[in-house]
Formats: sequence, structure tokens, C-alpha cells
Amino acid sequence: MSHFSTAPAPLLLRPFHVFGRGAVAEIYAGSAGKFLLAELPKDELESLLPKRNLRRVGPNPITDRDVFLKELEKIRKQGYAKNIGEKLEGGVAISTPVRGYVCPVSLTLLAPEFRFGHLILQYVQELKKSAAIISRRVITFTQELKARPNIKRGRPTIERR
Repeated sequence: MSHFSTAPAPLLLRPFHVFGRGAVAEIYAGSAGKFLLAELPKDELESLLPKRNLRRVGPNPITDRDVFLKELEKIRKQGYAKNIGEKLEGGVAISTPVRGYVCPVSLTLLAPEFRFGHLILQYVQELKKSAAIISRRVITFTQELKARPNIKRGRPTIERR
């Protein structure tokens, strides 16, 4: 699981001071990783997870493999993943899918539990709406690229004079 972008928090909860931009964590730790794992076919999921219990990577993680697999089933059914203090004490996170990318992507919101925990279901709906908007834009852009076959793809180059 890689972290690509952050918005700094002014006071109490600063998870990226702990994890940092570009940090890599166990994929099963946190809401984004749980959601991405829930999207995988069972054979791929089995190859990624440890055969026994999961390594503890935070203050309150799910470490029992069977309990974790049941959590993934729940995530598939509800369409979002949540994390309440599993990876970061005092933190709450929710993740929803962004469709249309070439690889699995999730949109995640992380906030202090004391501000966010009681409103989690309200924020789930807002996050799902935002992810759907992003997904539509990605899909539209991809379709436009396919419709113009003579567009040069690949790494951008700079012309030197």
C-alpha cells in the first residue's frame, strides 16, 4: 500500500508524520488496503495474505486471518471499508473504489475519531459520490484517448531547440 498525496493536519492527528508520503505499509493494514484486497479474486487474495494470522501493524488491528476474511466479505457487500483505530490510535478512515484506472485505486478519508467517528455513515455517502465523479472522469478520458488512435502515448518528451 503506497501513500501518494496528503493534506497536513494542523494539530493532533498527523498520520503522515508517522507514515510519510511514499511510505509503504502492509496492504491489509487500514481501510484502503482492506478495500483493495476485497476487490481481488479469491486466488489472488490467498496468495497475498499470510497463511497464518496477520502481523500486528498498529494499536488495534485485525490479526486473526479468518476474522479478516469475514471483514473483506462485509466490505464487498457494503461497498466501502472503514478503519477505527486499527492502524493509528485516534484515527478513523473510510475508503471507496475509484473505477476505470488500469490498477485498483481507492479514495480514502482519514480524520480524528473525536470529530469524525459519529458521522462516519454520512461521510461514506459523500466519499462514494466523490469517487463516482472521479471514476466517470477517468472512464470518459480513457474513452476519448481510445477514440483518437493517432495520439502518441508513452513518456512525455521535451523538444530541444
